[in-house]
Amino acid sequence: MNQIEVESEKTVEKKFEIEIIYNGVEKKFKVENTETVKQVREHAAQVFGAQQPHLLALYTAAGTELTNEALTVEQAGIRPHDKLLLRPSAVRGG
Repeated sequence: MNQIEVESEKTVEKKFEIEIIYNGVEKKFKVENTETVKQVREHAAQVFGAQQPHLLALYTAAGTELTNEALTVEQAGIRPHDKLLLRPSAVRGG
């Protein structure tokens, strides 16, 4: 195996799949441990075509809002196959 193949395998291993639910629609997303919660939220809002995405937040399946969007996926405790909810933020709401 040459160096390029080794590098590409490392990249593949870093990404894992999670599910995000918005308005009852569930979609799979590939994320990396180094992405921030904000990046994941913004990407999900874009994919779902959400209106006013800045008012939305990600929640765990247990209903806990991920309020510190500067945390990485790893720091926030997001793991492969986790289900997150994209819905209006309790903190950002008006």
